[in-house]
Amino acid sequence: MSAAGDLVVYAAKQGESTALWYRSLRNADTHPLAGTTGANAPRISPDGNWVAFLLGDQVMVVPIGGGSMRRLFEG
Repeated sequence: MSAAGDLVVYAAKQGESTALWYRSLRNADTHPLAGTTGANAPRISPDGNWVAFLLGDQVMVVPIGGGSMRRLFEG
């Protein structure tokens, strides 16, 4: 859940894999986060603008409002 309590991000099963989705707690809208196939363990940034997640042995981030994801760390 975001610090403001207005949205959640979760991993949902998609075929044989997973993908990240976000859901507004103000109006119940749900949206996929593009490019997150295979992602898990999402965490929302304190400002509510980014989601960090695991993708294999990499820690990635993607803007919630849309945009390119980038790698923060590779284990």
